[in-house]
Amino acid sequence: MHVFVINLMRREDRRQGMMQQLDHLDLDFEFVPAVDGANLGRDDMVQYRLSKSAIALREGGMHQNEIACLLSHMKVYKMILEKNLPYALVLEDDAVLEPALPGILSAIETLPQVWDVIKLNSWPDKKGVPIGPAGEGFEWSYFKNIGGMTGYIVSRSGAERMLDYIKRKGIYVPIDVVLSWYWRFALRAYLLKPFVVRLNTSSVSDIRAKSDWLPCLVKPRTADIRVMYRIRKWGLTILKEVCFGWLGLRQRFGLGIRMPSFNLSGNVTGKRSARYQESL
Repeated sequence: MHVFVINLMRREDRRQGMMQQLDHLDLDFEFVPAVDGANLGRDDMVQYRLSKSAIALREGGMHQNEIACLLSHMKVYKMILEKNLPYALVLEDDAVLEPALPGILSAIETLPQVWDVIKLNSWPDKKGVPIGPAGEGFEWSYFKNIGGMTGYIVSRSGAERMLDYIKRKGIYVPIDVVLSWYWRFALRAYLLKPFVVRLNTSSVSDIRAKSDWLPCLVKPRTADIRVMYRIRKWGLTILKEVCFGWLGLRQRFGLGIRMPSFNLSGNVTGKRSARYQESL
């Protein structure tokens, strides 16, 4: 499976760290230069079609670092389409890779294409809506909350759907929020647990770094607008809880979807098989 690693050119330390991890796991990878939020100015926002409703669900607005992160992931989606890849693993440069990752990638490649996105990480460790066993001690579930974009597999159809949604709606929420809204635009997205990619919590996030020139790009101007956004936020939260509650009931009574399971021992060979066995 092709691996894309999003990396800021000025973060050579993270680049070296990812190279060591990926080489150790015997994975082929490609670095993608991230869009640097420090280089974004007000004029760039017109080019990237920043939506005026950039605070629809986030009253604080969006920092340029969050916009840069979204643009970086969009760049990867476009590369997947240009290279005509069936799917790819997308990693951010603050990821910690578990030894079982190569085995999971090999196993997922054998599954039928009934998914668009498979998240391999969620932070903090949020509990989703269980779907069923994936095999070898792993479990499929729906994810309900924002959980970062540290590591996930996206198919060609998933990349197309994500790009289309952002193109239609404009840039108004961070990329992890867009993915957490997968239920709004028919994206077949699932979470695989336990996680084989983790966030390096000891590393300072570049996205959360304070802006030097603009605390946020769009802010509500009147009390009426703030009230309207809050009502919309509460309404969507209630709708989401109802939807996931219904999904949970369907899964509990055997009426929901059935995700395929895999057998790691039958899909992993050579060095990867030995490394997986060592990680157990």
